[in-house]
Order: sequence, then structure tokens, then C-alpha cells
Amino acid sequence: MRLHWFDKCLLTITQLAVTSVVIFMICGVGALVWILLSHYNIEVPGTISVMIVPTVITTIIHIFPAIISYLASLEHYNNKRTELYVTVVRNYVVAATIIGTLIAFWIINSTSHCWQTHLGEEIYRLVILDFIASLFGTCLHLARSKLYKKLSTKVCRPEFDIARNTLNLIYNQTLFWMGFYFSPLMSVMIVIKLIFIFYVKRYELKRYYQRPSRPWRAAQTQTLFLALAFLSIIIVLFTIGYVITNVKSNECGPFRNHPHTWDFIVDGMLSLKRDSPFWNVVSKLASPVTGAVILIGMCIAVYCLRAETKASEEMLRILSDMLLLQSQDKQFLLKTFGKCANKRAPVPNEINLSQDVGLAEENCGNEEVLLSRRRNLPSTSFEER
Repeated sequence: MRLHWFDKCLLTITQLAVTSVVIFMICGVGALVWILLSHYNIEVPGTISVMIVPTVITTIIHIFPAIISYLASLEHYNNKRTELYVTVVRNYVVAATIIGTLIAFWIINSTSHCWQTHLGEEIYRLVILDFIASLFGTCLHLARSKLYKKLSTKVCRPEFDIARNTLNLIYNQTLFWMGFYFSPLMSVMIVIKLIFIFYVKRYELKRYYQRPSRPWRAAQTQTLFLALAFLSIIIVLFTIGYVITNVKSNECGPFRNHPHTWDFIVDGMLSLKRDSPFWNVVSKLASPVTGAVILIGMCIAVYCLRAETKASEEMLRILSDMLLLQSQDKQFLLKTFGKCANKRAPVPNEINLSQDVGLAEENCGNEEVLLSRRRNLPSTSFEER
């Protein structure tokens, strides 16, 4: 169904307006988290002030996906898959903005006493509150399921929100990698939490959710999820690398006797000297320029592989069309041969008639031969003599 040019303009304006609103909301979320962190008392944390920032962040993580999904439904995309992709990417940007603001604030304020410990505590509180919020959401779905059984005409069963659950999974994976450096034991706790949440979600999906109005193939969302998860891991690794090499480790922590964590790795673990040739090679390999070159090379390799895949798909399509044309040619030839055979084959009545005519002609020929032979024989009649 083709849209009129006025409808297309109106749809484009609506999509641009919704995108602007989403960008404004994301910027507002980042500014809100930064303001709350700025008013947070680092030196003498109180009980209430400690829980303000993680509570606000957890609320945003669990409420914003519903708002973004509603805004995406107002854009009226022609393809539901496009709507899903846009929603997932926007939710991912929200989570990346929140975690990026949190990490950037603590890195900028790294001059404070034991900032790594405070950041680890912040991540711990985020993990605990996210676990509580997930269980609370399960209880809400249980209550909605009970209402559905009693008031099935007024309350409908919810559909499984792929975008929100994808955001929650990537959010927990990012916290896992950040906690792996700042608080290693926290990673074990996050793994246990994710395993428990997986079985809770599985039970919840079977009991409380209805089947989606439009079924999705796993490949349609798996590729996007893997791409976003890979991007988040790369960003986290670069952040941790920057903390290790450039941010000073202060008076507390396992690296307090070294200016940077990298110095502990080089001097303590590898026992390298600053002026040795191996140290110069390692320094050059660990430089940002080398990392940028490697990253660009990886991007070029991915682009080449993608182009090769697209070319293979195009060749497969061409070969499929050729096979289809050859099969059609074969069918045409078989039909032509059949028509020719039917035209040359005689009808049964005509076959019998031709056989009778042949027999009659053969009999006549035999009679003529007998008469000619009789004429050639000598006569024995008395009258003829």
C-alpha cells in the first residue's frame, strides 16, 4: 500500500519529532544522574543519600523501556522488525548513557579517597536493586495473571517485551565486566543472579505471558543482541584499559604503592625495566595509535567479510533463478515432445481401417497372381483343341 506524499511527510515529521523527544530524554537522564552524583557526599556517605542514585538509576532502567516502546508505536513503521530494532537501540543508548555517566563521574573525581571502592559499592547497590526490581516485576505479572483469570474480558495477558529484557541483559553484562575489575567477587554474584533470573523469566514466560501477535525468528534479534553486547564489552574494556594506564591508584586498594595499576603489572608481575627493548616494544604495542590501527583493521575485515557474504547471497540468488529457468525450459521441452508424439500417433479406428485396406489389397494382389498363372498354363479342354 503506497502512501500519499502528504502522509509520507507527516510520517517523517512524526518520526523526527519522536526521535528528538527520545534524544532529549536520554540527555535529561544523563544530566539527572550527573547532578545526583554531584550532590552525593563522597567523604561521609549517609544511609539515605547512598541509595538515592542507585534507586533512580534502577527506576529509569525498568520504566524507560515501556515509554520508549510506546513512542516507537507512534511512529508507525511499515516493518515491525524495524520498530523492534529502533526500540532496542534506543534502550541500549539509555543504559550506555547511565553507566557512562556513572563511570565518567568517578574517573573525573578519582582524586577522592578510595574512589575505586566507592565505585564498586555503587555497582553492588545497582545489582541488588535490579534483582529486587526484577522480582517485583514478576509479582506484578503474577497479579495481572490472576486478574486475567477473573476478568478476562477487561484485563489481557501481557506480551513478552523483547526490547526491555534485552536491555536488562546487556545492562547486567556491563555491570559484570565493570565489577570484574573493581570488585571481582561481585562478578560471581552477578552470574548467580543471572542464572536465577533466567529460570524466573522462563517460568514467567510459560505461565503469565501470551503468545506474541506476530512471531519472531530468533535470528532477527540474536544478531542485534550480539552486536550490542560486543560493543558494550569493547567500550568497557577500553574504559578499564584507560583506568589501568592513566588513572592514578591512590592510598587504598591493592595497587596503592604504585602510581598507576599498569606500573604494578609491569614492575611487580613482569619485572621489566623502563629502558629495556622489550619495554619499548610493549609500550608501542599498547599505545592508542596501535589500538586504533588494530580497530580500523578489524572494521575493514568485518566490512570485507560482510561484502563477501552479500556477494555469496547474490550469487546464490542468481543460481536459484537459473535453476528455475532451466526447470521451466525442461517442462516446456517435455510438453513440446508430448504434443509432437500425440500428433504422429494414429487413432485406433484409423489403425483398423488401414489394416483392413491393406488386407484387401493383399487379397486382390494374390487373386491377380493366380489368374496370371492360370493363363500361362497349357490348355487341356477338348473344345479348345
